[in-house]
Amino acid sequence: MLRTLRIGDPRRGADLIVRLATDPAFANRNGEYWTVRGPRQIQPTPPADDVDLQRQLWEYTADILLPTGHRETI
Repeated sequence: MLRTLRIGDPRRGADLIVRLATDPAFANRNGEYWTVRGPRQIQPTPPADDVDLQRQLWEYTADILLPTGHRETI
């Protein structure tokens, strides 16, 4: 499906996610958007660049995780 939508190879995307999560060079960075092409940091397009919507999504996600006992790790 991802290839049909021309999003790319899911393995490359997974590789980037693992790198961003484990590479010490990214330890103090968050809230950024990255492309596997490079990889390089990119600017999000609306509505992803809306700080208020980002906060709302973060809080909504935290509320969903609250019953699992994982909210405090967010």
